[in-house]
Amino acid sequence: MRVRRWFACCCRSFCGGTPCNDLHGRLSAGRRLLELRPLVSLGLFSYSIYLIHSPILALANILLLPLQLPTLTNRLLLVFVAVPAAVAISYGFFWIVERHFVTGHQKRVFAEKTHQGETPSVPDVAQRRDA
Repeated sequence: MRVRRWFACCCRSFCGGTPCNDLHGRLSAGRRLLELRPLVSLGLFSYSIYLIHSPILALANILLLPLQLPTLTNRLLLVFVAVPAAVAISYGFFWIVERHFVTGHQKRVFAEKTHQGETPSVPDVAQRRDA
């Protein structure tokens, strides 16, 4: 019985469903990981990363090709220099363009999940009716 519940939770979590609690009622490790403040912040501008990363990495690769570096060195430069640069440029793109279109819901979720010392929670239906 427990194995089936665990498997169902894993399937739901990885297929876009709500992450489950573990068998003892605590938040699952995957959910705790995804609710870390840096990852929530990264999620806020993830669409910008999606849009910007490919041209930045392609440009970095084109700039590194004439140097004829060994493959490992080339890959390390791409991973440790070009990827952080792509994330930084994506954040700049988000700040200049995309943040003006962030919905009120996204702002509330971000604010709720980044409060220090608080565990994020989803209000239940009764709380929503009272508000």
